Amino acid sequence: MGQVNTTQALPLALGIEEAPYLSEWQSLWLRFRRNKSARIGAVIVILYVAVALLVPLLDHYNPLRDQNLSARFSPPSLEHPFGADNIGRDVMRRVGHGASVSLVVSLLSVSVSVVIGVTLGEVAGFISGWTDSVIMRLMDIILAFPSLLLAIALVAIFGPGLRNAMLAIAVVNIPVYARLARSMAISIRNEDYVMAAHSVGARPRHILIRHVLPNSLAPLIVQATLGLGTAVVETAALGFLGLGQQAPYPELGKMLAESQQYLVTGAWWGMVFPGISITLVVLGFNLLGDGLRDTLDPKLRGTD
Repeated sequence: MGQVNTTQALPLALGIEEAPYLSEWQSLWLRFRRNKSARIGAVIVILYVAVALLVPLLDHYNPLRDQNLSARFSPPSLEHPFGADNIGRDVMRRVGHGASVSLVVSLLSVSVSVVIGVTLGEVAGFISGWTDSVIMRLMDIILAFPSLLLAIALVAIFGPGLRNAMLAIAVVNIPVYARLARSMAISIRNEDYVMAAHSVGARPRHILIRHVLPNSLAPLIVQATLGLGTAVVETAALGFLGLGQQAPYPELGKMLAESQQYLVTGAWWGMVFPGISITLVVLGFNLLGDGLRDTLDPKLRGTD
C-alpha cells in the first residue's frame, strides 16, 4: 500500500480547502480587477488609444479635401455626427486626428522625462555627495518656474511647432521623476540585498541597474501614468495658444482656440466635442494611475 501524504490528508479530513497559489503577477492582476476606478480608467484609455491609432490608419487626413464651405457651421447630424466648423471641416474627423496627435506627444514627452529624470534621480540618490547636490539644485531651479509658463517660454524661444512643444513638455516634467527616483534610491540603498551586493564587490552601475532601479519601478509607473494625462493637458494648452500643432492640421487645443469665437453664435459643437475628448482622456489616465497605485502599493495588499 502506498503511503498517505498527511500534509494533504489533514486539511481534506477537516473539510478545509487549500487556497490556490497565486504568483505575484496573478495577485497584482486580481487586485487590479477588483478596483472599479482602475477598470473604468483602463476602458477609457484603451478606447482612446484605439481611436488614436485607428483613425490615422483608416483615414489619411488631407486639409484641403476636408474643407466644404457649403457645410459651414452644420450642427451634429448623420452626415456630420460632431457637426462642422467655420469652413465646413468635419469635427469628428478632426477630433480623431487630434487625439492621435495628443497621444503621440504625451507618450514621447513622458518617455523622455522618465528616461532623463529617473537616470538623474537614481544616480543622485545612490551616489549622494556633491553629485546629489548639483543634480537636485538643477531640478530645484526648473521647479522654481510654473511648469506651463516654463513650457510656453521654451517654445517661444525655440519657435512654435509640435516637436518643440513636445520637448518643452518633457523638460518641465523631468524634475518630477528625478525627485521621485532619488527618494526611492535613498530608501533602497541601505537595504540588506544592496549591502550584500556591495560586500561581494559588485560595481555601483550593476547595483543600480539590477537592484535599485527594479525596486523603484512601482511608484515610477504610477507617476508616468498620471503624467500622461498632464501631458495631454499641456499639449492642449500650448495648442490653444498657437504654440503647438500648426494649421491646418488638427489638434484638440487648437480646435478649442479656433472655435471659441463662434460659441456666441450658437456653434457650440466646435468646442464641446474637443473639450469632452480632453476631459475623458485625462480622467481615464488619472483613474488608471490611481488604480495602479492601489495595486502596486505593498502597504495596501491584503486589505481587500
